[in-house]
Amino acid sequence: MDSLALKLWDGVCRRIEYESDDGEFWHFPAETLALRAGDCDCSANLLTSLLIAAGFNAYTAVGTYRGQGHAWTELDGQILESTYTSAHEIPDPQAYRIYAKFNDREVIEMWPGGLAQLFALGRRNERLKLNLMAEALRQTPW
Repeated sequence: MDSLALKLWDGVCRRIEYESDDGEFWHFPAETLALRAGDCDCSANLLTSLLIAAGFNAYTAVGTYRGQGHAWTELDGQILESTYTSAHEIPDPQAYRIYAKFNDREVIEMWPGGLAQLFALGRRNERLKLNLMAEALRQTPW
């Protein structure tokens, strides 16, 4: 992995404390930085935006980890787990199931109906959150 990408990943892991939220509200990357906390979608969105600003083709991935709704960053097909306390290899990549991924330029369903299946996981306002996250990535001045 590129050393700059690794530094950005490690920086997010070390500086952003995992904090679950009630109601699944996704922070803008700048909010996550200011709060120095957020859940998986907040830290993944921050890491994705930092990598994009550095010139990498990164995505925020949404899906499941061990059957539970989860978000992470994907870079060149590699899972970057932003909820760790430091950047390191993912010990169980087979436990991640990606439904869709997006960045500031595109949203990609991993199979026809992937987004519908994600939204059916029972979490509220997922479609709105995905649209807001994509908009946040477009507006973040990194």
